[in-house]
Amino acid sequence: IEVEANASGDDTENIQCALDAASAGGYRNVSLTSANYSIGAIAVTGFVGDLTGRSKTNTTVTIQDSSLTCDGAMGVALEFRLGTASVRNMTLSVDSPCGDGGSASVIAYYSNPDQCSKRATFGNVDRVVITGAGTSGLDAVTGVLMEAAPGCGADNERITGTLKVNRSDMVNLDFGVISSVAAGGQVDINYNTFEGMGLPLTVFDASQSTTVLGNTFSFNDVPGYPAGSGLGTTAVFIASTQDSPNSNSTTLKNNQFNDGGASTSGYGILVGQYEKSINHTMLVSGNTFTGNSASTEGSGLAAIDTKDGLVSGNR
Repeated sequence: IEVEANASGDDTENIQCALDAASAGGYRNVSLTSANYSIGAIAVTGFVGDLTGRSKTNTTVTIQDSSLTCDGAMGVALEFRLGTASVRNMTLSVDSPCGDGGSASVIAYYSNPDQCSKRATFGNVDRVVITGAGTSGLDAVTGVLMEAAPGCGADNERITGTLKVNRSDMVNLDFGVISSVAAGGQVDINYNTFEGMGLPLTVFDASQSTTVLGNTFSFNDVPGYPAGSGLGTTAVFIASTQDSPNSNSTTLKNNQFNDGGASTSGYGILVGQYEKSINHTMLVSGNTFTGNSASTEGSGLAAIDTKDGLVSGNR
């Protein structure tokens, strides 16, 4: 299904219609054939296929300011529930999609909010640029989110499936990728670039098999985040609370971590557990950590209460 840009300047209805028709009719590709699009909130359940542009440089989708409903919940521009949905070959541009200081995600992969036991979702973001307004935006914006749908959260309602973010660029966002996948689901964050981020990669209360390979993380490079917010200092944050599953696994290999020195506490990789001891196995191999003389209280790697792991061959 091909979608041309709407002369009225709002493409939300046309892209929503195309994704609904593709989901209902079994079409495997919704193709954005024009150069520029403008959207608000789009949500589709059970889509199996690709939402594609022409390329990073030739297709730009702008999320309209104040176009998402963020009251008490996460506003989402492109929401995929269940199914196997890929977003490919485009630039997604965002500034203040809530317009009121709320929280929003550009792309979100969710379980079924109407029936939480249906939770197998397979997400793929490939060759996509997601660019935001950084600290100058009103809202806290996440690039890619994968977790249980709002209202789903019990042990047997956590999202399952896989997530892959590949050869993409995330710039000037509060959060890059956040994942909280259960049942050992595979999460691959491969060959991406993160720059000007509050927190590029977060794994939270997960039981997933995470591979972080060949990425370039610029971290601690944004002055202006409030002290104590947890933003602006760390590249990869892996956290577990009392609500976490019992086991988790992370491999970080051949990544470049560049500390920008914006604060005294820059952390390339920060891992911690709170109120519950889980079995977290971690491999950190072949990475390069480039420090900064202004970052005197941070670390390349800080792993707190980690159960088991190997650190080998890093520089």
